[in-house]
Amino acid sequence: MVGSVAGLILGGLLTGIAGWRSIFWVNIPIGSFATIWAHLKLKELAKIERKAKFDFLGNLVFGLSIVLVLLAITLFPLQT
Repeated sequence: MVGSVAGLILGGLLTGIAGWRSIFWVNIPIGSFATIWAHLKLKELAKIERKAKFDFLGNLVFGLSIVLVLLAITLFPLQT
């Protein structure tokens, strides 16, 4: 709760002082820290199969379904 309120207040102050584009610069140190921490601390738990074959048909169907869902979400409101 405190983070939600503090984020709104600090975002408003930052926007008022340095402009609306400045709020995106806050993500750079947070993202850099999270990436480095994850690389150092997180370990793989799954057993990786080295000789597994790539599923071309599954990837094709998945990609096509994502495209169709996004098209439906985008174009449906235009028809009403």
